Amino acid sequence: MQRYEPFHTKFWTDALVKSKLQSDAAKLLFIYTWTNESCGTTGIYDFDVDVCLIRTGIKRTIFRRVMKELVDSGLVKFDEPNGKIWVVNRFKYVNTSPKLIQSAINELKSLSHVYREEFIEKYEKQIKPFLLQLD
Repeated sequence: MQRYEPFHTKFWTDALVKSKLQSDAAKLLFIYTWTNESCGTTGIYDFDVDVCLIRTGIKRTIFRRVMKELVDSGLVKFDEPNGKIWVVNRFKYVNTSPKLIQSAINELKSLSHVYREEFIEKYEKQIKPFLLQLD
């Protein structure tokens, strides 16, 4: 099912993007991590490298370097052996209506990855009223 996902124009003025992402390939990869259909409210999802390479046109030979640029910038966390990625600031840019926070809680319920606890720690203030629903 298709869904509409806003991509904020703040992307281009975000301090991390401006200061850390130097290559065009890193910018493209970051935009892909944010906008593909697997990325949900939390930004934590299963990441298929092969599909990403086909869609973005990024060559396999430079993918690791480009992904390292994203990871080193702090914009994403990537667990390649387990095929999991976290677009760290995605939730920050999501409308924090109760409905979307509930969507994030539902995603967190299905996660058993370390990124789950890191997400809860990072966004505790926003999701605190909903945390009891995680148990």
